[in-house]
Amino acid sequence: MPGLILALLSWFIPDYKTKVVNKEKHTDQVIKPRVKDTLLYIVKTPTLLYTFLAYSGFIMAIISFATWGSTFFVRTFNMNIEKAGMLIGLSALIQSGGAPLGGWLGDIMTRRICGGKLLVAAFAVLLFIALMSLSLQASAKGGEFNYRLSPLDCRCLY
Repeated sequence: MPGLILALLSWFIPDYKTKVVNKEKHTDQVIKPRVKDTLLYIVKTPTLLYTFLAYSGFIMAIISFATWGSTFFVRTFNMNIEKAGMLIGLSALIQSGGAPLGGWLGDIMTRRICGGKLLVAAFAVLLFIALMSLSLQASAKGGEFNYRLSPLDCRCLY
């Protein structure tokens, strides 16, 4: 609910003025882009469109794990619901530090490499895919983890 209130309040925040520079007349003209112009810009820029589509799938996977993760742990690893909920809550707590850490690392990498923020984001997505694949492989083998690096190794919580 607080997020919805913030979203509604942000609708009324004044936007910065978009300026178009006329090089022939040496003047700046302030324009307000319409929603149609913004959507056309997104659709006509393939990298921006693919980024939005990829991250929507990424966010969908994270939300699915947060929603169904406790059921996954209960059914797959025969965990009680209290420990499964604690594990999901703990993973959410750990993930809450990921965005600031990723932003900080992205800023450091941008100073050293052009496109450093993109590299940090790509590394985070690849790490997520690898760890999620490990956990799904473990669940396919009957819930026995044979991986020492998996963050979902739940045997210590029994």
